[in-house]
Amino acid sequence: MLGAMLLAGILLGVSGTSMLHNHRAAELQKARQSGGVMRMIQGVVGVESESQRLQIQEVAERSEQRFSAARRVCGDLFATQRDSMVTSLRTVLTTEQQEKLDAWIGKGQRDQKRRSRRDDQHYEQQ
Repeated sequence: MLGAMLLAGILLGVSGTSMLHNHRAAELQKARQSGGVMRMIQGVVGVESESQRLQIQEVAERSEQRFSAARRVCGDLFATQRDSMVTSLRTVLTTEQQEKLDAWIGKGQRDQKRRSRRDDQHYEQQ
């Protein structure tokens, strides 16, 4: 019983974190798609000239490249930790529970691939 509660807590934590991450990623994607970062900066500082707007845009684009690299590194670290947790979980799960976990993980991976393809298509269009 305690093991089942622990597993449920872990799965809820992982799914809750995943949902929060997905929501935040969607918000960031929306901002990137619609020029939201530039609009935000322009709204905060009040751009004074076209020259300044172009300079701010250059800084934002350069920073976005660094942010993308950081997201990839963090994603790799997160994946390593997640894989370690799943490996440890398997030692306490029954075969049936492992199959359920595998199905749940597979669904998440398929969803991530769909999001990744959609994001790639968006950046190819720009």
